[in-house]
Amino acid sequence: MSLNMEQISVKRKDVLLLVIGIMLFASTLRVPLTSISSFSFGNVLLPSLIKMNFPFKVGLMTGLYALFKNAFGALASGLSVPISKIGSFG
Repeated sequence: MSLNMEQISVKRKDVLLLVIGIMLFASTLRVPLTSISSFSFGNVLLPSLIKMNFPFKVGLMTGLYALFKNAFGALASGLSVPISKIGSFG
């Protein structure tokens, strides 16, 4: 299966529309845009970009994405208390 330039440009337009929609959604809420954009990028945009850029390795790339997402989440939760004890963080 090969992708021609017309299909790729349509997919990039779709990603751009997703980003604009996320920005509009975040602007209606009273939460920081950075928190909405990071969650939406990690949960919505990144898997679609994986499918677009690696159409024949979707399982492997999605598995690596999930592995690193969980590993860094565990690292962040494990280091948050020790880091809060340093200085005047907590």
